[in-house]
Amino acid sequence: MIEKLKEYGLDKYESLAYSTLLEIGLSTSSIISKKSNVPYGRIYSVLSSLESKGFVKIYLGTPKRFMAIEPRIILNKIIDKKIIEMSNIKDKNLKFIQELEKSTKREIKKPLEIINIIEGKKNYLNLSVKLHKKVKKEWRTINRLPIYQPHLQAYKDMIKKGVKGRVLTHVTDKNRKNLEIWKRMGVKIRNLNVIPSRFTVIDDTDVILRLSGAEIGGYISLHIQNPSLAKTLSDYFDELWGKAMLL
Repeated sequence: MIEKLKEYGLDKYESLAYSTLLEIGLSTSSIISKKSNVPYGRIYSVLSSLESKGFVKIYLGTPKRFMAIEPRIILNKIIDKKIIEMSNIKDKNLKFIQELEKSTKREIKKPLEIINIIEGKKNYLNLSVKLHKKVKKEWRTINRLPIYQPHLQAYKDMIKKGVKGRVLTHVTDKNRKNLEIWKRMGVKIRNLNVIPSRFTVIDDTDVILRLSGAEIGGYISLHIQNPSLAKTLSDYFDELWGKAMLL
């Protein structure tokens, strides 16, 4: 459950506290700390963060009491927000297409196809393999270090031809063995305490956004060819890279 909650923006202590509150109901910070194994010195900041993210409601009094928001409510709210964000990106790119069409002197017979929707994790990995063969300068990505063999081979071939590869991840007991496999390929890797939205930037021209969860039907990726969006996410990746821990 803790690993799943991380996909919705919670760190380890937040996941433990929220899971415990779901089990015990309305409770005080001291009881939550004891039952969740979150250090008492951290419990107030953890509960405050959960409230700001919408997972917990605080009831004032002496002492304060805390109640977990129903999972169906908060998790659907987060997914709805991500869907809206993806829709806004699509709208932005449609407007950009219209601007390009107005500025060209020739007639455009077919609309520009710059967004592709890919369903399923394996289909995403196969797309990633194809794009690895086309990348020329740099591949930036945030992922959980998958070990799908064709995907790993694509990374190896990419590094051999001189392309720079950088990966941001969150190392856990589950993927620690995978880390060694990735490091041997020559990919530069740094660790984040919490993985934000997963995305890949290819040569400052292409972007892949990835979402997963039962509420959106499994694993969905958006492949977007837009240099402006790629530049924005490249800058964001570089900012995270500067804050991440060396491995």
